[in-house]
Amino acid sequence: MKRTNPSELIIRQRLAALSRTLPGARKGDVQAVHQARVATRRIREALPLVARGRAGKSLRKSVRKLTRVLGPVRELDVALLNLDQLRTSGELSEAAIGCLRQLVAEERQRLGSEMVKYLCQYDLRKLQEKGAAGGEPR
Repeated sequence: MKRTNPSELIIRQRLAALSRTLPGARKGDVQAVHQARVATRRIREALPLVARGRAGKSLRKSVRKLTRVLGPVRELDVALLNLDQLRTSGELSEAAIGCLRQLVAEERQRLGSEMVKYLCQYDLRKLQEKGAAGGEPR
């Protein structure tokens, strides 16, 4: 029986976490976008343990691109949450918050559409295979 290398186990666990959250992110779910972004950052932290050389660099680049696609949408989600908190605090007028919220929501919609398009084309299975193989395709 083949023993699993601890660093391979780490990368497989992190890829599984991404696999669980990506379907929700593809639907634009706020929490799933956040969890998918966290998962990509954790994968990038673990990749140097298992992926080396040119193949490892390509794998890190692919995951970094995924993180960058999720990032702006997540930032706008946080901005919307902050606006909701400001609304309850009474620090800004309702009209000002409404105007800002509309602008942020429109940008979130635009970037969210681009994100969903990218995520629907993203080959997670290929990433999982390459990650489990240390960056080399099987």
